[in-house]
Amino acid sequence: MLSSSVRIRAGVAKHVLSPSQSKLKGHSPLAALRPLCYCLAFIGLPVAWPAAVTRWLAYGTAARPFWAALAAVQAAALIGLACFAHRNRTTYTSVCREIRENSGRKSTVRRLCFTIAWCLAYALGWSFQASGLSDAGVTLGYLLTTAWIAFAALLAGGLLPEVRARWLVASLGTLAVGMALIESRGLDGAGRAIVCWRLEPGSGVIYGEIYGGERPAPRFVNWLSDRSPDFPCFRGPAGSGRVDGVELATDWRGSPPRPLWRQSIGNGWGGFAVVDGRAYTQEQRGNDECVVCYQATTGQERWAYRERARFTSATVGDGPRATPAVCDGRVYAIGGTGILNCLDALTGERLWSVDVLADNAAGNRLHGFSNSPLVAHGLVVVSVGGRGHSLVAYHASDGTRAWQAGDDEAGYGSPLICTLGGQEQIVILNTPGIAAHDVLTGAVLWSFAWTNDTRTNCSQPIPVAGDRLLVSTGYGKGCALLRVARDADGWSTETLWTSRNLKTKFASAVVAGEHAFGLDEGILTCIRLTDGSRCWKAGRYGHGQVLLVNDVLLVQAEDGQIVLVAADSTAHRELARQPALDDKTWNYPALAGRLLLVRNDRQAACFDLPTNYP
Repeated sequence: MLSSSVRIRAGVAKHVLSPSQSKLKGHSPLAALRPLCYCLAFIGLPVAWPAAVTRWLAYGTAARPFWAALAAVQAAALIGLACFAHRNRTTYTSVCREIRENSGRKSTVRRLCFTIAWCLAYALGWSFQASGLSDAGVTLGYLLTTAWIAFAALLAGGLLPEVRARWLVASLGTLAVGMALIESRGLDGAGRAIVCWRLEPGSGVIYGEIYGGERPAPRFVNWLSDRSPDFPCFRGPAGSGRVDGVELATDWRGSPPRPLWRQSIGNGWGGFAVVDGRAYTQEQRGNDECVVCYQATTGQERWAYRERARFTSATVGDGPRATPAVCDGRVYAIGGTGILNCLDALTGERLWSVDVLADNAAGNRLHGFSNSPLVAHGLVVVSVGGRGHSLVAYHASDGTRAWQAGDDEAGYGSPLICTLGGQEQIVILNTPGIAAHDVLTGAVLWSFAWTNDTRTNCSQPIPVAGDRLLVSTGYGKGCALLRVARDADGWSTETLWTSRNLKTKFASAVVAGEHAFGLDEGILTCIRLTDGSRCWKAGRYGHGQVLLVNDVLLVQAEDGQIVLVAADSTAHRELARQPALDDKTWNYPALAGRLLLVRNDRQAACFDLPTNYP
């Protein structure tokens, strides 16, 4: 006696795989393809729709034409498959009827167990994604979705039992209305779409007050604007992500940070540079890229320089990406399209401007010009990328080109000046890996290959005592510690160790003694610089940023909170936390004395942090 599952497969073969005994019978040479089309109608249909929605959510309506065309093709395929399924609903209904007639209680139990197992496996796929293995999570999710569709179509009665065209149109219309009411705010650090209602408060804010009405008068101490140390460029004075001379109090329950101001701000992904009580940043206001100067303690706008330019990206956000650099009364800022401006720090007057991509016959990178400028020795150094002009220097006085050198494709890191092997040099993490350049001539001194499968390098290299350099990247690659040396034969690098214990994606690590701290795919991690082994891994702060303040880690969490964590290699100890911003925050924080300025692509805020000073 045949089992139930054998009878089911026989019924499916009778109606679907045997055209001579079904509605799919025909004399056309294409008749043999009809069973395949029939299966696609009920398996491919539910796959095509979520794929189209995923593309729409991830890349948005303002994305590149390729993604818009792909979503349109998938939507067209969806409609075509639905029409085909409707035309062949009689055959499909016969298959489902025979399946139900040959399915007993045991089959029902099996279907229930299958459903529970599928839900658990699907949850496992999302847990992979939440832990940073986004590619594995998405792949597993789609495989399990396909398995679920096959099960539903062949064993549970299908997804499209006898439906009339008007119901199909109504369903598609309902989905279209639903899509019109939601919007995507790009991707989070793990590559997941951020979805919200279009009518949600704050949606679409470009510039203006968040709360409306009168802004409360700020409370601040006068010495903040007069005696506060500077934070003049990306990641602080030395570009190392370290701030010395400030001893933060960690009892935020008894003495919490005092909010001085918070307001909406134009789109942008760079941080603040703070000099002489003025905070400088870049914003997108409509079709203009702006360099804006605020009074640091009040948030009052002092001036704004506008440039007609706009970089758009539905995945990672619109607007400029870099942090300005302030030196000798001038502000140097480069926008998302590669326009480098030199402005007067007091008035915002433009002193000179260069389109560095046009000047070097280079193209922009996928996610826009994200490299902050380096100002040193009378030069402004920028990462351009390409053969003969990977790194380019301009005279800070007039913007004329001083030198161009290197052949590497540009990454998303910024040039950093440091001393290795007894010589001052500029190091930068490009797409292929690290390159070191002579400061005055740009000549390439040495290089070290270090990239990941996506060829996306964003993190800053960190100089370590003893002519060592810590390099790290994300997407599964990890970190390495190099020793750089120079002898009569030239420059050489020695790989002391490599490790996957610290995989910084677009954050950068900080070094305290013989330990490094950083966000390993969104989780705070401490490793030993002696061998790359892990001391601890804890604290899910997302893909934010980390600043070392004496013996405390100031973590800008991706969800907008600011967190204090002890820079302790023995254990993870969270000391305090404070809500600061309301949305996805990838921007680097700036700490000038006890004045903390934070921002994302929608808001900016300033806090007076408590210290241990009398």
